[in-house]
Amino acid sequence: MKSFPFSLLLCLPLISLACTQKPTSDEANQAPKDPYLWLEDVEGAKAMDWVKEQNKKSLAELTKTPRFKSLESEALGILQSKDKIPMVSDIGGKHVYNFWQDDKHVRGLWRRTTLTSYKQKRPKWETLLDLDQVAKADKENWVFKGANCLQPQYERCLIYLSRGGKDAIVVKEFSIASKSFVKNGFELPEAKSWVGWYDSQNMFVATDFGAGSMTESGYPRIVKLWKRGTDLSQAKTVFEGTVKDMAAYGTSLFNPEGKISLVTQLLDFYSDKTFVYSGQKLIQVPKPDSAKLLGYFKGFFILELRKPWEVEGLQFAAGSLVAMQKGAVKAGSVRGGDLQLVYSPDEKSSLLTAAILKDRLVLN
Repeated sequence: MKSFPFSLLLCLPLISLACTQKPTSDEANQAPKDPYLWLEDVEGAKAMDWVKEQNKKSLAELTKTPRFKSLESEALGILQSKDKIPMVSDIGGKHVYNFWQDDKHVRGLWRRTTLTSYKQKRPKWETLLDLDQVAKADKENWVFKGANCLQPQYERCLIYLSRGGKDAIVVKEFSIASKSFVKNGFELPEAKSWVGWYDSQNMFVATDFGAGSMTESGYPRIVKLWKRGTDLSQAKTVFEGTVKDMAAYGTSLFNPEGKISLVTQLLDFYSDKTFVYSGQKLIQVPKPDSAKLLGYFKGFFILELRKPWEVEGLQFAAGSLVAMQKGAVKAGSVRGGDLQLVYSPDEKSSLLTAAILKDRLVLN
């Protein structure tokens, strides 16, 4: 389980505008001035000085309470404890990976061990990346935001690093074998980027490509395919969403039958359009926008329904897990015979999570 240092500021200015008389033509042509516009410059000197002043007031109130010292001591004890359970992810079947932070590794260690070793009282961990050392060498306030490793070898990974924990990340390609960043490998400067492997020589990249390339939410709307060894400006555009979307990104699902590449147009937090990218063409998956595509399993796309779905008289309740045959995508439409109910909620149960393994679906 990851734990990252962060600071959070919520500011909700209230502006009361009263109209008591009809404005003159000159007044009508003038846009109202926003007295809080300077807060948009989130790292500007004026905004940061204001934040520091508000924090100073808040800390003064919080630290004088009788329970502050005991709560602070308990929190530090938990965060710095060496007795924490090292939560792991199985990557590739040979190793389990863990991100670890304690009093000596404040920024953290990305490390791995074998499953056999993990079951022992004292596992033998192999450190892959020491964030404290990297931050010191780079003179950066790096925060580890995760790793995306290329299947099925899992020898190359895209490491996500954030300056101080903010949303924008720097992406660097990392070699597991050499335990180092790849020289002249894939690398992206700081931006709200969403990236995914296509194959060992190409990657999907959605990032800030310049004016007009981001949505109103501040995320990428354009997905490109970037070939190793070429400049980012030469990347080929695969998909363009609209500025009203939330974001767009590309990824690949690797399974025993082969690779399936997907491009997702995220309309908002709870709805999207998903496309299969094949033969340099996009084919839309015929699912409701509200349905979440969890992955692919033995010839079926696995969908989690957020809303009820009816197809040719078949009724699927919200909260159901449904398998849709791959052929429906090629046909461009879905029929009742293309769908198979995996799970439906009842009055005493609901689906929490679903995991797709090599030859099983595991439902929680």
